Amino acid sequence: MLTPKEQHVKCQDVLIQFLQVDLELSLTMLKTAEIQGIVNPTRYFSLVEKARRALVAVRHFQRRIDDPKWSEIISRKANEVEGRLEAHSLAEL
Repeated sequence: MLTPKEQHVKCQDVLIQFLQVDLELSLTMLKTAEIQGIVNPTRYFSLVEKARRALVAVRHFQRRIDDPKWSEIISRKANEVEGRLEAHSLAEL
């Protein structure tokens, strides 16, 4: 059985892994949206919205990261996703 401290460390590891995967998935969705935008505009908007929702979730859970180093890594990646989302928003105008 894990001690409370060990449980917390394990939860932190899982949280960080989840956020990393979610951010990578968001970037993949945005790349796919760029491709789909030409042939399927409905799919484009759906993918951009999914990436936007994923970023909101990441920003919410990011506050729970204890390690400042990992918090900064996740923050930089989230900023990258946010920048790409902004570029897509400008392209929609």
